Amino acid sequence: AYSLGVFVNVDLFTGGYEELDWVQSKETKDTASLRIWCNNLAINRHMKQRRAGPYSVDNVKHSMDWSRLANETHTFDNDEEDDYDETYWRDFVMGNGERNKRRIAPKLVTFSSLYPSCDMITNDALISCNPVLSMRAKQAPVHLFYG
Repeated sequence: AYSLGVFVNVDLFTGGYEELDWVQSKETKDTASLRIWCNNLAINRHMKQRRAGPYSVDNVKHSMDWSRLANETHTFDNDEEDDYDETYWRDFVMGNGERNKRRIAPKLVTFSSLYPSCDMITNDALISCNPVLSMRAKQAPVHLFYG
């Protein structure tokens, strides 16, 4: 079976929406593959909107699935500027280098670059069964306290 996906821009105040794009999946029979496809669509779309990683290079038609380049390190990315630097990604995207060799990305794009306003919580709190008592936004003066 094939699945269709639609990207929409929803205005929460008016309830209106705008269709941005329609996509169709490859044929699949299980829900796990469909879930992976949906997650990859979302990551690619967000990378494109943020102009991160390969999407930082202008005038290139991106037909590949770049979601494999997104990685979560559960820390803030110290070299986040590289995620948006066109000169850093150009050779990789354009395929410059030796022929018949698999292209290797210069780095992985961390989720902290794709979602800069989110606070990173590591799995240590879950593994040790310690509750997360507070969270703060990375680039905003917001601090949430629980308890």
